[in-house]
Amino acid sequence: MIDFDRLYTFAYSLVMHYLLAFKYISYGLIVGILLLRKTYRTAFGGKFSRRSIFLSPLLYLIFTVAVSFNMLIVSMILSIFAFILGVYVSFHTSKSIIFFTKNQRTYYKRPVWVVSVWSLAFIGRLTVLFFFPAVNGDVFSILLFFATGLIIGEAA
Repeated sequence: MIDFDRLYTFAYSLVMHYLLAFKYISYGLIVGILLLRKTYRTAFGGKFSRRSIFLSPLLYLIFTVAVSFNMLIVSMILSIFAFILGVYVSFHTSKSIIFFTKNQRTYYKRPVWVVSVWSLAFIGRLTVLFFFPAVNGDVFSILLFFATGLIIGEAA
C-alpha cells in the first residue's frame, strides 16, 4: 500500500530542492552577466549613439525601481533625495566621461567609480532580495538611486 504522507514529503522536498537550486543559478547568472558586461564596458567603452544617451540611463532607472519595491515611505523619500543629489553631483563631474574613436566610431567610457557604486549597490540589493527577504535592504536601494542619479546626470 502507498504511504501518501511519505510520497508527499518526498515530492515536496524534491520540488523545494530544485527551486532552491534555481534561485542560486538565477542569482549567479544575473550577477555574472552584470559583472562581465560592466567590466567589459568599463575597460573598452561602449558605442556612442543617440540611442545610448537615452536607453542606457532609462534601463538603469528601470532596474533600480524594479529591485526597490516594498520600501518604506521614509526610505522612498530618502531615495528621491539621493537620486536628486546624484544628478546634481553628476552635473558637476560630467567631465569624467571619456570619449574616443576607434575604427571611425565614437565610444565612451563611464568613470570606474560610478559603475562600481551602481554595480555594488545593485548586487547588494539583489543579495538581500534573494537570500535575506526578511531583512530590509533600503540602504542598498538608496545607494542605487544615488548611483542612478549619477548616470542620468552624465547623460544630460
